[in-house]
Amino acid sequence: MITHLSHSQINKKKWDTCIHNAINGIIYGYSWYLDIVCPEWNALVSNDYEAVFPLTAREKYGIHYLYQPFFTQQLGLFYSKQETGLIDSFINTIPSGYKYIDINLNTKNSLPKTNFILNEKVTYHLDLISEYDVLQKGFSQNLKRNIKKAQKNNIQVALNSKPEAIVDLFKAEQGPNISELKNKDYYKLCPLIYEAQHRGMGQVWAAYNVQNELIAGIFLIKSHQKLISFLIASNEEAKQTGAVSLIFDKIIKQYSGKALTLDFEGSIIASIARFYANFGAIPIKYLNIKQNNLPWYLKIFKK
Repeated sequence: MITHLSHSQINKKKWDTCIHNAINGIIYGYSWYLDIVCPEWNALVSNDYEAVFPLTAREKYGIHYLYQPFFTQQLGLFYSKQETGLIDSFINTIPSGYKYIDINLNTKNSLPKTNFILNEKVTYHLDLISEYDVLQKGFSQNLKRNIKKAQKNNIQVALNSKPEAIVDLFKAEQGPNISELKNKDYYKLCPLIYEAQHRGMGQVWAAYNVQNELIAGIFLIKSHQKLISFLIASNEEAKQTGAVSLIFDKIIKQYSGKALTLDFEGSIIASIARFYANFGAIPIKYLNIKQNNLPWYLKIFKK
């Protein structure tokens, strides 16, 4: 039986146990993570938390809707035992009170049978099980040149720099594709990073020039046999010197030969997708589901 629970009704200990043990678990599904990015989240729960589906909810002008919070690439259905039609059951149980829905499932959620509009998205994965020498052979020639350029410019990479510095750099250098981020969204970044670090799940990698100035940084999350490139920040100097390429090279070198997957959190922007593919990463699809049951006078604003 699938039950709709309000935020106060969720047993977060059982919830987190489900996420921890899920065969498709991911850090975004933990209750502490959802509490930061979407304090109003509700849930669909199967039986005694055998499978769970977070409902990232908001209310505006009296309209209740579901949205994909910033800093959560994927959510959807999490489970420890895969069952035929399970995703269909959950999606079709989403309460009709949510008049607008625009959320992402995860890479392990199968194509649901639903009247929702389905859109494919893509992330990029690199399997790190091979030794570094083998992985390096999969690098493109352009990537190898960028790594050599960073080394020639004496770019130094350090681990565990201050999160605030990376967030400030990210905010200062954000591109037009993320211009919709507001201050209230940035305020969530440092708490997320510090909480992940506190739980032993987060690392801050940073690149410095010869003047010891921060020019690039990556916040890396380790969860469920994945290393997730959660946040990448870089300025113009980093772009000119190949600093981000060097950071990723260091990460790959450190974790090569281990049963881990590097998730670049892929992009639909062609230039960014090419950058990830340069490492030998392959595209992995996941789904966005959308439904618009807004009143007619609001539908024109949400398509």
